[in-house]
Amino acid sequence: MRNLYIGLGVLFLGAGIFWVSGEYPRLGMAALFAGGWSLVQGVRAGRESEGRRLRTEELSTEQARAAEASWQKALADYDRIETVRRQIHDVELSRQLTAIQQESACMLNYLEKHPDRVSVARRFIDYYQDRAASLSEEFHELEQTRLETEQVRQVRTRLKETLAAFDEAYAAEFEKVMGAQLMDMDAEMTVMQRHLESEGIADDPGRPQPQARTQQKAQAKRLRQDIPFMAAGNGRLGRNKSGKGSYSIVPPAVRGEVIKEKIILSLLAIFLGCIGAHKFYRGKTLAGILYLVFFWTFLPGFIGFIEGVRYLFMPVDDFYEKYYR
Repeated sequence: MRNLYIGLGVLFLGAGIFWVSGEYPRLGMAALFAGGWSLVQGVRAGRESEGRRLRTEELSTEQARAAEASWQKALADYDRIETVRRQIHDVELSRQLTAIQQESACMLNYLEKHPDRVSVARRFIDYYQDRAASLSEEFHELEQTRLETEQVRQVRTRLKETLAAFDEAYAAEFEKVMGAQLMDMDAEMTVMQRHLESEGIADDPGRPQPQARTQQKAQAKRLRQDIPFMAAGNGRLGRNKSGKGSYSIVPPAVRGEVIKEKIILSLLAIFLGCIGAHKFYRGKTLAGILYLVFFWTFLPGFIGFIEGVRYLFMPVDDFYEKYYR
């Protein structure tokens, strides 16, 4: 969005200067005003996207400083893994990194709401996520060498096998971070059950008891393992760890945002592709300027329309891999 605002600002300012010095001074002033407003919005959008920060008002100064440092490291390592995920050619590892990122996103969202738990998540931040980022980068570096010797293949295989267990390690660490809250919830439920018993309110005989519900959950889990699974929406299919079923590679946490970006990019390309709006939106400033330069030929508008239609009908998984920022 920042690049779109800046691109439109430059366009309006250029047109405004041309019109002010020509036969349309009033229209030129309006264009200059629109250009200035667009540039201001672009700068503001850039500042807002600089990074997420924890709300550490309730922590001491020392605790807040440590929590903020760990939080920024966690965000940086998340971005490192995401960068590698988009660049590597190994499809299997790319999907494993997607699973890792899903677990990491859940952890980071929780820590953002509970900054006091950042200190408990130090093992996840300083060890597991840091090592996942380093191993992913090492795999990408090996992939770039294009060497296919036996030793290189063995190292790549070991790296993939190691990373294959990281999403489970993330989940285990997440459970530890939530340990205190889970204990509080369990204690609260115990007190509530005792209160209900003291009031003479008994459980519904027809409702499954805790042990029965646990057995039902275990049975449902076994059934889910035997049923092909695919996340909502169309897209390229992958395989889960057991080799059964399929799934979308788009993390559920960002699927709505990916679809939103897909629609926005499609509309910009179809209706404003003649001035390169979709290129500026994606940060392709040079391409956007080329669209502006050849605007009068109507060729950019035709190309933009074709690109917009392609974005619109592209599977969500493909759009996520190629264009989602």
